[in-house]
Amino acid sequence: MSALQAEASLLAREQHVLAKRDATVLGVTYQDASTDMESFDRRFHVTYPVLRDAEGTIAGAYGVEGVPETFVISPRGRLVAIRRWPVRSGWFTTVVEPMLSTSKHGPDE
Repeated sequence: MSALQAEASLLAREQHVLAKRDATVLGVTYQDASTDMESFDRRFHVTYPVLRDAEGTIAGAYGVEGVPETFVISPRGRLVAIRRWPVRSGWFTTVVEPMLSTSKHGPDE
């Protein structure tokens, strides 16, 4: 299993946890054909929403340097964390959980 496949499986599991807390994983494909994206999603049982960024607009707005990259955005729209390589479950525990636990709106005060 490739790093991207392992990460997709982890993100799908985390989506189930986050959904119970009114949060979500949002995947964004970067320069992939829609058929490739759909095939990957089916093959690896991606259960979180995925946007297609064919022109690189989203990637450009967030300063993407490569793939995979993960961005955590608070409920108020503030970028609170970036991971520039595949995520592991411990990363969610140390980065995402504290944000969701501090308050209903995250640490934006």
